[in-house]
Amino acid sequence: MKKIYILSLLLVTAKLSHGQDNVFIPRTYFGIKGGITKSSVKGNEIEALEGHKIDYQPHIDDTYGFVLSTDLNKSLQLKIEAISTGKGTTYSSPEFEHENEDTNKKTVTYVQVPVLVGYKLPLKSNIKFIVEAGIAGNVAMESVKYNPEAYAPGTDVEAPNLMVSPTAGVEFGYTFNTSYNHSYFFVNFRHDFDHQKYFQRMNGKYYLQHAGMNALTLGVMLRTNKGYLKQQQFN
Repeated sequence: MKKIYILSLLLVTAKLSHGQDNVFIPRTYFGIKGGITKSSVKGNEIEALEGHKIDYQPHIDDTYGFVLSTDLNKSLQLKIEAISTGKGTTYSSPEFEHENEDTNKKTVTYVQVPVLVGYKLPLKSNIKFIVEAGIAGNVAMESVKYNPEAYAPGTDVEAPNLMVSPTAGVEFGYTFNTSYNHSYFFVNFRHDFDHQKYFQRMNGKYYLQHAGMNALTLGVMLRTNKGYLKQQQFN
């Protein structure tokens, strides 16, 4: 009987020890990203001016900032970013042929803080494919860029100081594992589902609104916690 007790104790100890080896320890990464964006607008002004040879084109701009991600479990991750980006439109007309491209813009510079939850598809240990979605807060850091001489006196062109947009995208990345640290390189595509109105004329009616933005970025992140080196089965 004593031998049975000892054997049982050894089995329980071995099971607990194995369970400790498989304790989930989240990985946390911090890094930088940068790339290009393409934003568009829609609204009553575009429809009203279609017959006046004024063409509103999607606006292409750059974006850059910081990104922090941490694992929630083996399948989900939380990501928070702080990035600078521009949204708006570029317009053209025969009346403005003498003006340069910077003059023919209605754009706003924002600091954007997206908070996203991503699902990591089960692939090889060092390859990631993530589907993510969340909310992006946008804080206007610079007023709308436009040419006031093209409008009647008193025309008001403005942007909301704060707007919130649903956002979603996909990410493909590769982790380089070394004895010193894990470096993560990624390509990310994301779309903001914007709907806030941002252009106003003298009568108080809004004529343009943000219709959305696509962003393609590249980035690199370094892992900030070391404990996960012992948990290779969760990579």
